[in-house]
Amino acid sequence: MLQRQNHRQNEQVSARLSPQETKRIEELVAAGYCLNTSDFVRMAVREKLLGLMVAQARRPATKEARREILSYLDQHAQAYASDVALDLGLDIDLVFAVLKELQQSGEVV
Repeated sequence: MLQRQNHRQNEQVSARLSPQETKRIEELVAAGYCLNTSDFVRMAVREKLLGLMVAQARRPATKEARREILSYLDQHAQAYASDVALDLGLDIDLVFAVLKELQQSGEVV
């Protein structure tokens, strides 16, 4: 029995990166983090797409969100707002609002 295979070509996408970004990617490739630059870009795109898939974001009261975010930041030296939102399951707009308040008060840099 023969089956027809579905051969779909991959799309090629161009992006401009800063010299610093390119250098950092090349360093990661040299360190064995990924096979080559294309492999790194594919991996980064997949991770970003997965990170944006939030099934159901919580939106607790600002005071509770603030407490959770501060606790999270105590455990992570550096974090992107998207990481905070994803790891805590919080609404990204709420995370941005709380982080803005925390920056304005000087509690985070």
